[in-house]
Amino acid sequence: MKSRITIEVDFENSNQPIIQILQTNSDDVRDKLLSAFCQQFGGSSWCQIKWVSQMPDNSNENTFFNRIHITPISEKQFKEQAEIMLEQDRVNKSNTTHSN
Repeated sequence: MKSRITIEVDFENSNQPIIQILQTNSDDVRDKLLSAFCQQFGGSSWCQIKWVSQMPDNSNENTFFNRIHITPISEKQFKEQAEIMLEQDRVNKSNTTHSN
């Protein structure tokens, strides 16, 4: 396997995380899986990210299991996703107004 996915931190830009993909085409099934992941975006620059955190099995541990689901947003989903974001913005503003 020659392909790699890394997460870097851009310290010069407010510690912004950067997901970097080095994609190499080969017969290795892992390289093919990474290629399939990249192809599902089909050139789209929009994606949905869902962050899932779980508590450790042992409450004495100081570790967490985090999983991030990344899916492309197609052009036909733009309006629906925009409406979801606008509704979340309204909820956030409403909560801020009520907490003051």
